[in-house]
Amino acid sequence: MQQLEVKNAGADGLTITGLTFATGSSSAFSVTPQNPPATPFATGAATRLTVNFTPQAAGAHQATLKVATNDPANPEVSLSLTGGSVWPIVGLSPSSIAFGQLVRGWTSPTKTITLRNDGVGPLEIQQIDFGPGSSPSYTWVGSRP
Repeated sequence: MQQLEVKNAGADGLTITGLTFATGSSSAFSVTPQNPPATPFATGAATRLTVNFTPQAAGAHQATLKVATNDPANPEVSLSLTGGSVWPIVGLSPSSIAFGQLVRGWTSPTKTITLRNDGVGPLEIQQIDFGPGSSPSYTWVGSRP
């Protein structure tokens, strides 16, 4: 969240007549209030807008916020917005394990699976379990979240 101050440096009342994002802008950006008060603010007065960045995908994001006003000299000003987001990427190795054939009742050697974060953002593991239909012959060794 970033605060944007729009200040009236002119001699007459300033009214924000519209807030829009340019075509092609990332939807990760939003501004509040979306409909600023239609009441003009006096010379030297200012109003604040809040620009939020809430990415739903990893990578770089760009947008242009266009502020339309009743200022005859500058009826529209633009503000470039940039942001980036990082995400965890789950890595698992090996991707499969073959236990081979065993005599009934015998226990295979323990096999190790490594779960790692190959991404940049924090990885939170909420649950690890065997999937539906897994044989009850398999058991966990060690702790699980």
